[in-house]
Amino acid sequence: MINFTKRYIIPRFRRFFAILFSFYVTALFISTHVTLPDDSLPGGTDKIAHFVAYAGLSFLLLVWVSAKRVRSLREILLALFACMLFGAMDELLQIPVGRNCDIYDWIADVIGASIGILLFLNIRFFTPRDVWVQPLKNGDQHKL
Repeated sequence: MINFTKRYIIPRFRRFFAILFSFYVTALFISTHVTLPDDSLPGGTDKIAHFVAYAGLSFLLLVWVSAKRVRSLREILLALFACMLFGAMDELLQIPVGRNCDIYDWIADVIGASIGILLFLNIRFFTPRDVWVQPLKNGDQHKL
């Protein structure tokens, strides 16, 4: 019998992280497509908001998918590419609702996504392995 008191925390909450990620993506998409008055945000905070939002996006994406299995470099780069693509589509889809499509917003998105991935990797590296990975069914060990 496996003791779940302190072990395998992330895999046990995989569905929760999937729902959290879904709500986050939906809220992010809706919030970037609402027309705001020009003076609603202080100068320069727009890029900070993009940075923080996409750091959260990439972090939640990796937490959700890492609840299933150990991540490889290829999958981490794929997560970065997905965030980059979502950011580009998000900027382009702001044009029909009367908002500006700004390359600097997308750059802030990419930098934020990169920092979110680095944050995930640091937390993943410094937490015990059994918090993240359940044992395989046949008793083999995961390769990190």
